[in-house]
Amino acid sequence: MVTTSASITVWVDNTSVAIILPKIMSGFGLNVIQGSWVVNSTLIAIAVMIPASGWLGNTFGRNNIYIWSLGFFMVSTVLCSLAWSQGSLIFFRVLVGIASGSVMPTSHAIIFENFPAKKRGIAIGFYSLGSSAGIAFATIFLGRFAEEFTWRAFFYFNAPLAMFSFIFALVMLRKQKKQPVVQLDLLGATLMAVFLLSLLLALTQGRRYGWYSDYILLLFFIFAVSLVLFLFTELRRRNPFVELRLYKSFVYVMASSIAVAYGVILIGTSFLVPQFANSVLGYDVFKTSLIFFPSMLVGGVALLVAGWMADRFPARIPIIMGLGFYILSMYSMSRLNYQSSFGTVVSLVILRDIGGGLIFAPLIRASLGALPLSQVGMGSGLINMNRQIGGMVGIALFGTYMEGREIFYRQMFGTSQADAPYAARFFLNSVKNLFVSHGNTEALASAKAMSVLNKVVELQALVNSFNDIFLLVALMVVIVIIPALFIK
Repeated sequence: MVTTSASITVWVDNTSVAIILPKIMSGFGLNVIQGSWVVNSTLIAIAVMIPASGWLGNTFGRNNIYIWSLGFFMVSTVLCSLAWSQGSLIFFRVLVGIASGSVMPTSHAIIFENFPAKKRGIAIGFYSLGSSAGIAFATIFLGRFAEEFTWRAFFYFNAPLAMFSFIFALVMLRKQKKQPVVQLDLLGATLMAVFLLSLLLALTQGRRYGWYSDYILLLFFIFAVSLVLFLFTELRRRNPFVELRLYKSFVYVMASSIAVAYGVILIGTSFLVPQFANSVLGYDVFKTSLIFFPSMLVGGVALLVAGWMADRFPARIPIIMGLGFYILSMYSMSRLNYQSSFGTVVSLVILRDIGGGLIFAPLIRASLGALPLSQVGMGSGLINMNRQIGGMVGIALFGTYMEGREIFYRQMFGTSQADAPYAARFFLNSVKNLFVSHGNTEALASAKAMSVLNKVVELQALVNSFNDIFLLVALMVVIVIIPALFIK
């Protein structure tokens, strides 16, 4: 119950920020790439903190760190509601990520340490089911307040939920004695933060500055050098920030590669779907949150079923089934347009979350089952870190790719109008006559008709760019089936 309550608190924040992001972008006047940093700033902090959570738990006690991370999360949530600019909000979101990065892997480690091997899969399934149901109802509730009032209302009402989780953990979890302090690998942590930040900056700003500009090439150079130094440093340390020696296990390597892909496709598309609903379908925050409500409930049941299957069958079976659902969902999403119904979008998101649910519990079960119990804490942290890194890369790549495809389609439609002007003239004349019939002058009607044509072109370019991304994701999931075949 304690881990489920905390999971609801943390994942409501991580999930719902993507839903209210269009409203945040509108409030601060941000474009898609700038808005993505509101999400990515949290993911970077989570990715860096996840390995540190293993050191913190071993040094200060896993339960102690869990409790105080929830308290820090509560304070950070309140600060987000007070943000006065894009920069301040991103800074406070980093603080949220620091807290979240300690809570999430610790939850899995606590479950793994307190259940026998044959019941770990179903335990993770029940934990995930409770989390999904709570997140579904909380997202609807908070989305409604954010729509009726302001995006800040989301943080106002998430703070009491965080306070409850903190007090619940404080009362229920026994305090642990501090262990002998092992020196933290600050160099490894710094190098990891540098290579993640430089990679994301390069991916998100490459199109703006030019992929071969000195600035972008410098970022890629910093990424490459810091990554090499990170690997060299971690392999030589007795107590590294990230225990890379865990990757000697072939099953763990395969699970980690799936975790990265899982982050790309799940977190990346969780960023895209609300954008599609808002910018193409014109849904408000509350209606967008309704898209995810049934999928979270159904996905929670899929998590429970997958946990049960993970204890009885090879993990690759539910994982491959989940990937199949994902392929079907993403391919179908690539056929959506601005006339797609609410029910159609909801059904496709349900398919996506069934796939995600079937993947998660068996993936955790298989990856941690391949490690000795003494390394479960670090192993859980690395799997979650890989998922977060995949999510960051997915958001950055999809945002950049969508911007490029939208520009491409606008140019293509402009060329088509020049090559075949009859269709454009027919459209303009029809719309102009409609405006004239409503009392507009010829000049005003012509201007309005041109404005309508430009909006139609922009909307169709946006739809096509989303379609291309969803199709790309479907192809990526097909490739992920290969490592899934090697999971036991």
